[in-house]
Amino acid sequence: MKELQLSRYIRSYLPYIVAACLLLTFLVYLFLSSSQTYEASAVIKYEYRGAVNGKAPDGSNLDVSEVKTSAILTKVIDKLKLNNSMYSTDSLISRIKTQDILDKDEEQLKQAMLEEGEKYEPKPDTVIVSFSATNSEGPQFARAVLDEVLNTYFSEFGKKYLNVGAFTNPISKINDSNYDYIEMMDIINSSTSDTIKSLWARAEGENSFRSSATGYSFGDLANRFSFIQETKIASLYSRILEYQITKNKKILQSNYSERMTQNRITAQVQQKSISDLFKLIDDYRKQMMGSIKAAELTDPLYDHGTSKKTTNIDDTEEWTWEVADHTVTYDKHLTSWRDASEIKSNAMTDIDYYKYLMQHFVACKGLCGGDKLCAGTGKTCSDIGNPDYEKEREKVEKDLKVLVDELDGLFDAVEKTNDEYNEFLGQSNISTLSTVSVTEGLNIPMYMTIAFFFLVIVCCGSAILIGRMNDIISYAFFTDHLTGFNNRQSLDNFLTSNGRKVLDDGTVCVVVTIKNQVEINKALGRESGDNLIKYFADLLKELFAQSDTFKVYNGSSQFFIFVNRTDYITVEYLLQRFSLLLDNRDKFTGVDIHYSVGMSETSRNEIRAIRALLSKAVTRQAEHTAAAVKEDKQ
Repeated sequence: MKELQLSRYIRSYLPYIVAACLLLTFLVYLFLSSSQTYEASAVIKYEYRGAVNGKAPDGSNLDVSEVKTSAILTKVIDKLKLNNSMYSTDSLISRIKTQDILDKDEEQLKQAMLEEGEKYEPKPDTVIVSFSATNSEGPQFARAVLDEVLNTYFSEFGKKYLNVGAFTNPISKINDSNYDYIEMMDIINSSTSDTIKSLWARAEGENSFRSSATGYSFGDLANRFSFIQETKIASLYSRILEYQITKNKKILQSNYSERMTQNRITAQVQQKSISDLFKLIDDYRKQMMGSIKAAELTDPLYDHGTSKKTTNIDDTEEWTWEVADHTVTYDKHLTSWRDASEIKSNAMTDIDYYKYLMQHFVACKGLCGGDKLCAGTGKTCSDIGNPDYEKEREKVEKDLKVLVDELDGLFDAVEKTNDEYNEFLGQSNISTLSTVSVTEGLNIPMYMTIAFFFLVIVCCGSAILIGRMNDIISYAFFTDHLTGFNNRQSLDNFLTSNGRKVLDDGTVCVVVTIKNQVEINKALGRESGDNLIKYFADLLKELFAQSDTFKVYNGSSQFFIFVNRTDYITVEYLLQRFSLLLDNRDKFTGVDIHYSVGMSETSRNEIRAIRALLSKAVTRQAEHTAAAVKEDKQ
C-alpha cells in the first residue's frame, strides 16, 4: 500500500478543495446574512430633580420600562404606518431593551447589597434604549422605529408627568349627527370657547414655544380660533337666526322643551341643596358664637384659641394656647353653597336661552301670512314666506360644512402642536446623550474568515481521509500484493473505462512475460520464483518511474504497462536498458531467465482502441534470454 503522504492527497484533490471551500464559504455568507440583525441604540438621561433618586416628576417611582408600553408602540405603528398583520405591539415590545448605566458608587452599592443577600432596587437616571431589526428590515428600519419610540415616549412622558392631556375635538363628526343647525352652532361655539380658554392658559405657561411641525404657538392657535368665532361662527349664528333656518321646527321645539325641563329639575335640586346648606351654615355660625361666649365667661385668658398645660423638666407647669381651626367645616359648607348656586344660575340661564330660541323660531313675523298659517306646521315663518329661504339654507349648510372642515384642520394643528409641546417638555427633562446609532449584530467578515479557514482544514482533512480510503481500497481489492502493481481486476476496470475512448498519440503498451517461470519454481522453489517476479516488477518500476504509467501484473508471470504522453523510441530505449539490467544482474545469477517483450504504439501502429493496442503488444512479443551470470571464484 502507498505511504501516507498528506501533500499527495491534497495535491490530488486541490481543485475540489478550492471549489468546496469557496462554495461552502458562500453558503455560510448567505446564512449569516439572512441571520444578520441590526441594533439601533441611544443613551437617554433623566435631567429633572429627583431622577437620581429613582423618582418621576410627580414623586412616584420612575419606571423606565414605560418606554416600551403597548400604548406607545401602538402610536409608533400608526405613525410609521406599519402593517398590523406583520407587526404587533407584543412583537415590537419584545425587540426593545433597556439597560441601566450605573456609576461606580452605585455599582459598588449594588454588588455589596447582592453579596449581603439584600434586594437591590435600581434607581437609574441614565439608560441605554435599543431596538433590534432583522436583516430583511434593514438598519434604516431599526433607526426609524427607535427614533419614533423615543419621540413618542418623550411626548407621553411630558403629557403624563408635566402637562395636561391632549385637546379633544367634539365637532369632527357633527355634520353626521341629528342636531339642528342652531344646536350645531351652540356646540361649535361652546367647543371653540373652551378651546380658546385652554389655549390661552397653555400660552401663558409657555409663551416662547412654537411647533416646528405646524409653525403655530398656542397663542397663534388661540387667535385663530378667536377670529373664526368672531367672524364665521358669529356670521352663521346671525344668518340662522335671521332666516329662522331649521331642519324641523317641531323637533327643535321638542328638544328645547326637554332641555328646559331638565334644567328646571336641576335648578330645583340645587335650590334644595342651597336651602339645606344655608341652614347648616347659619346653625354652625350660631354654635361657633355660643362656644366663643362660653369660653370667654369661663376663661379670662381665652383668646379664641385652646389652652394646653405642659410640664417642664424642673416640674414647673406652663400654659400654651393653640388657635383652633373653626373655619374648616364652615368653608366647606360655603364652597358647596357656592357650587350649588353656580349650577342653579347656569341652569336658569340655559332655560332663558332656550326659551328665547323657541320664541324666535316659532314667531310669525307676517311674511308667512299670519299665525294661523305657520303655527301648526313644522316650518318656520321664514321658510313659508321668504323666497330666499331655501337659497340661504343651502348656503348655511355649505358654510357650516366649510366651517367644520376648517375647525377640524385647526384642531389637528392643535393636536400636533400639543404633542410636540409634550415631546418638548419630555426632551427638556430627558436628554439624549447620544444620537441613535446602528450596529450589526453579527461581524460577518470575522465569521467569514473563521469559517473559511475552518472549511479549508475540514476539506483538506476530508481529502486526506478520502485519499487514504482510496489507497486502502485500491490496495485491498485492486493491487497485487507481491509486485505492488495493479491486479487483473484493476486491469478489467481500466479496459472497461477506456474502452470507448479514442487514444491520443504517444500512448504505448508494453508486455513483459517470464517464459520459464514454472521451471524456475521447480528448480529453486516457489519462494524464489515469487522473488523473481518481484525482481522483474522492481526493475520495471525503476525504469518507468518518471513516466505516466498504468502498471499491471496480470498473473502467470505477465506484466502490462500502459505509458501515456511518450513515444515508441523512448520506450524502446527503456526496454533495452531493461535487458542490460537483466544481463548484468546481481540476483538470480545462476539461472537463465527466458522472457519475452512486446510493444505497440498508437500512431506507429495506427491503433486508437485500448484493447486493440494491448492485443497488438501481446502478439508482437519477442523472446529474450538473460543467461546465467558467471561468478568470479577467485
